[in-house]
Amino acid sequence: MSRYFYLTILFVLMLLTTGAYAVPVPDTTDTDDDTEGMFDDEDWGNWKRKKWNWDMDFDAWRGFDQPAIRASYGLNRTSVKDFTTTFGDVRSLEARIGYVDVDPYRKNSYLVDYEFNYFNYYRGASSIDKRVSTGNEITAELVRLGVGWEKGIGYRIGDAALIPYTSYAIGWTKANIQNIPVAGISALESERLNFYHDKYKFGVKTESGIILQPIRNVSVSAAMEKSLIYPRILTWKMGGSYMVEGIGQHMIDEFMEKVIDNSPFVAPILNVALKSALTYYLFEMRREEMNFPFEGVAPLYHEDFKLSVNFIF
Repeated sequence: MSRYFYLTILFVLMLLTTGAYAVPVPDTTDTDDDTEGMFDDEDWGNWKRKKWNWDMDFDAWRGFDQPAIRASYGLNRTSVKDFTTTFGDVRSLEARIGYVDVDPYRKNSYLVDYEFNYFNYYRGASSIDKRVSTGNEITAELVRLGVGWEKGIGYRIGDAALIPYTSYAIGWTKANIQNIPVAGISALESERLNFYHDKYKFGVKTESGIILQPIRNVSVSAAMEKSLIYPRILTWKMGGSYMVEGIGQHMIDEFMEKVIDNSPFVAPILNVALKSALTYYLFEMRREEMNFPFEGVAPLYHEDFKLSVNFIF
């Protein structure tokens, strides 16, 4: 199909989701001067006497009053879908700092609504555990700076909690490509690797995990992360791809509202299962075409299995 078809579909979706189709109501008041009586003496006096608060707070995380830190250690596997040459496994370290909000879910005594907005620093490198490459595989050492958010519905008993969650993040990743084998790699593969080497590239990641919180201020978690690093940004195709995912996530949220009304006990597990299934499918498709369902090349892809310790203050 032509690019104009895709652009048309995307434009329609943007209209439907932003409310840009609203029609202004014309002013039918028949007056000689529309501004007449706009500011009479009484109104002007009230305006001058009013105590204005100019101390505006542009806090994007309003209501998130609990600072939190997470430290993670993981196993990283990097790949490009159509490469014949393999990448070696490396270890990863990650730090997240941000704010957590944990509230009762609809006044429910045993369900909690969990959110964590954060900045993160990620490093994946063979030097973390002094691993030596075999010489037949590529090593990609990764550094990522980004911002993300986690959401989930969990179970709480007293100060203890068990919270399945999903996370999404965007960021900039620099890949230091090392130990490229001379034999067994094509010129095209080598050229594509050089496109990533030592340059910061935009990427996105998704994560599904579970948090075990035995006491109020400390918890441990395990998670599986999938990340895509894009060779270049194609705004319309990328926007359309993630708009499709956003619509899917919204449909799941609407479905879960009904589930919580009727069967709240199964909601935490079902919520993370449905959202994880959607993102897993879309990320697997994007491994082949980075802007699925639109055409594109295979991006640099990596996944991590991580264990973490979390501190809430």
